Amino acid sequence: LLATAAGQPRARLALQLEAAGRGIEVIPLLRNLAGREIYTPVVRAQIYDKVGALLVKKGEKAAAETEYRKALTLNPKDTVAEAALAQLAGK
Repeated sequence: LLATAAGQPRARLALQLEAAGRGIEVIPLLRNLAGREIYTPVVRAQIYDKVGALLVKKGEKAAAETEYRKALTLNPKDTVAEAALAQLAGK
């Protein structure tokens, strides 16, 4: 997912935290990365998808929906965000 961003220290830290099972702690780091325009819209959308998935795990469905909608704004063809929103809506 974050392969393009992995060269950045925050991205590396996010990947390390997630690998260690500390995904919830990654959310603020990922949000910061997603807001950086140095990444392409597709990469930023993937980051928002990841935040959405972590928020779903945390039980914060409304917040997850917001992240998936941000992803679709950046990449209207984001099938991950589309599927997640459909699942959240119960479709």
